[in-house]
Amino acid sequence: MEKEKLKNKASEVKKKVSFFRTKSSLLARGFLFRYFPYIVSLIILVLGLYIRFKVIRMPYGDLLNFNIPWIREIKSLGFKNFYKVEGADYSSFYLFFLAIVSLLPEGKRVTISGYTFESNYRIAIKARNFVFDLLLAFSVFLLLKKLSKEKYIPFLGAWICFLLPIQYLNSALWGQCDNFWALSIVLALYFVRDGKDSFAWLFVGLGLAIKLQIVFILPLFAVFWRKKMVSLWKILFAFFGFFLTLLPALFCGAGFSEAASFIVIQIGRYSNLNLGCANRWHLFNSFSGDDLDLANGSATFLALGLIALCCIFVLIHNPDLKEKKTFILVSAFLINVVPFFLPHRHERYFYSRDILLLVYCLTAKKDYFLLPLSQLSGVIAYYNYLSRFTTYFFPSLGDSSVAIASLINLFLLLFLFYRIRQGKKGISREEEADERKIAFAGKDRPTAENQEKEISK
Repeated sequence: MEKEKLKNKASEVKKKVSFFRTKSSLLARGFLFRYFPYIVSLIILVLGLYIRFKVIRMPYGDLLNFNIPWIREIKSLGFKNFYKVEGADYSSFYLFFLAIVSLLPEGKRVTISGYTFESNYRIAIKARNFVFDLLLAFSVFLLLKKLSKEKYIPFLGAWICFLLPIQYLNSALWGQCDNFWALSIVLALYFVRDGKDSFAWLFVGLGLAIKLQIVFILPLFAVFWRKKMVSLWKILFAFFGFFLTLLPALFCGAGFSEAASFIVIQIGRYSNLNLGCANRWHLFNSFSGDDLDLANGSATFLALGLIALCCIFVLIHNPDLKEKKTFILVSAFLINVVPFFLPHRHERYFYSRDILLLVYCLTAKKDYFLLPLSQLSGVIAYYNYLSRFTTYFFPSLGDSSVAIASLINLFLLLFLFYRIRQGKKGISREEEADERKIAFAGKDRPTAENQEKEISK
């Protein structure tokens, strides 16, 4: 009897243990299923920051030749005179950030490849870039939330964005800040899609806080205006946003023209037709002397004409911008045409195009081959420029390596236009006017309830 009781107790204990194991297993699975995207996001965050911090101490030309010398000059001028840095072609807002960096301890001086610089300055500049890499990934998440109904697509977009090779090369390795104006473009598109064009224009203005490349969005906004998706008078919000970025300099005693002088400096900075950018001008970059002067005089006007033609082609085709896939497709195309046709471009100015291609592929759930192609094009151009054209991505091809990248970018441009032509067309202006008339007539048409009230009177 005692043995049987012991057996029964043992079997009961086994059942309880088995029950708790099953329950804990189900709870663990439920937890993993529920919080899976957040767990992966944490892993991607750690991985992305790890590979960035691995190269945080690595200096490159722009940091050594411009940013760190500007910080030293600000330190000698005094914090409140940060906007007086001689020859600086970055905005007064960016110089204000460098002024804040100048308040940090210098750290030990490091000498690499003949350059001597303060290690803390370099780390602070790159750390700022990492923050904006994260903000850009989050903005991609927000935009995909607007464009996709699937739960995991926005997370996937943010993960890929944070690990893109071009993003790593731009902010972590090089120490550039193109993520800022790309962030402004993505948020502007988010608010256009959300029907809040005031905020969209505001972010266009804020995008000028660092560089002029935010103007790449203007041809797209011209199309949005013609399609009545943004109001032209609300461009005042863009001016307001730009004015906000000037406030640090204005409060420190700068005049308005002094605070905004970087615009004129950036526009007239370079005489070269091409600065390593894989666009159409790299294919015609053999001008010199009088021929170069002639080409410089006409290149910008020719480029503006070609950009205008692209906008006209889009409007003639009349794509349905209310459709989510078409909205982001047209956005990627028109933001792509600006750096492709404009002269005096650097290799990194396709940055926002690469981000929007990612959003398009995940929204449309097709054409995924565009992502590796765009990244390959960028890596080729970056590799050549970062080596100061001493080595090339394809050593046997030499400078023709960038020509391959230019042809890839041309293919991407033509393919996007092909997809636009394949897409659904929107209603014509006449049909839109008829719809407004019908809607207006419907508002004025007396209802049965109103008719009864009139009879009773």
